[in-house]
Amino acid sequence: MKKFAYIFIPTITVLTFVVTIYFYNQLPREIASHWNTMGEVDGYADKMIGAFIAPIVMLVVGLLYFIIPKIDPKKNNIEASISQLSGVMTLLMLFFFAMQIFIIAWNLDYHLNINYFIPPFISFLFFYIGIQLPKIKKNYMFGIRTPWTLESNTVWEKTHQLGGKLFIISSIFGLLGIWAGKFAIAFVIVPILLTVVILFAYSYLEYKKK
Repeated sequence: MKKFAYIFIPTITVLTFVVTIYFYNQLPREIASHWNTMGEVDGYADKMIGAFIAPIVMLVVGLLYFIIPKIDPKKNNIEASISQLSGVMTLLMLFFFAMQIFIIAWNLDYHLNINYFIPPFISFLFFYIGIQLPKIKKNYMFGIRTPWTLESNTVWEKTHQLGGKLFIISSIFGLLGIWAGKFAIAFVIVPILLTVVILFAYSYLEYKKK
């Protein structure tokens, strides 16, 4: 997976810039850039900003993927988890690319329903993260990094075991959002917010037990 990610991440980043530049002159001066939980546009941005925000984010995230493993104090643990990290990063970059295509299509008057677009992508990403989390060794870049998981190997392992299960459960709720109509995004956001709160509290309580 590492070798694939090393090729895929730069390639899809460049492709996103190329697609954006190709359609740039066809986009309106202000483009829809944000949708609310009802799937309605509630935010616009200047064309230059709105069109290139996703490619720039992809560029920054991609650079971090290549740089941080080299400077992380726990390089050996990162290297031991590089397959999991590479898989998650590959899916994340694919999601950014898909979102950019969605934004371009919407602003060219192909009004797709974002509530049928976001939940499947996010759910698959959460599901994959849920599978990979228990395999991640302690590091400062990737995983559930609270003060207590970073302090204790045992707390790290227990929190990531629970986190894997909760992310998979969140992915199931997110997928159900496809049939939730205007509340689809809520089926994605609420479970993952609860997951974050639960894992934060759990890591603290497990540390206090020690």
